Amino acid sequence: WRPWHTWDDPERMHPGFHIFSFDPKTGIVEDFGIMSPNEGSRAAALAEERGLIYGITWPRDHFYVFDIKRRKYKDLGRIGDINAQAVWIDPEGNGYTVDDLGYIVKYDAEEDRLIHLSVRVPKDPDSPSEQRSVYDVTPSPDGKSVYGTVWNLEKIPFSERLFRYDFEDNKIYDLGPGYGKDK
Repeated sequence: WRPWHTWDDPERMHPGFHIFSFDPKTGIVEDFGIMSPNEGSRAAALAEERGLIYGITWPRDHFYVFDIKRRKYKDLGRIGDINAQAVWIDPEGNGYTVDDLGYIVKYDAEEDRLIHLSVRVPKDPDSPSEQRSVYDVTPSPDGKSVYGTVWNLEKIPFSERLFRYDFEDNKIYDLGPGYGKDK
């Protein structure tokens, strides 16, 4: 699927991604409809206690919030050109991702706004550009931080760099390459 070649073609263009629920007791699927016309969503995370889903659209790279109880979709705007592959949640139920240059973007659920933080995921020392995206993230066992891998987009094959992001001190810890050694 090439979105830019079919964006205005009503027969070939993707209609947009759906959010739906499934009740395993009844087997009923409820479709909440198209959230963002012509776009998909590559990454999303559930803030269960808040009843919110946070995600990133593709290909236009917008951050969104879906309120499950109200069935309300909110587009908070474009955060870059390179689509992040991960969205994650802190213990308070705020959402996170990164922009094109690897700076962390936080959705503050209490203030209902995006905050661009001054911390940045690490990059491969051999990568010529400053672009970087987070490819995957998992919470630490204690929930106070997340571990993730960075995708430096200009290297073929792409290089993975491991990191830990601590929510409380708002710091990134570069854990080195996912395989091999730094040169």
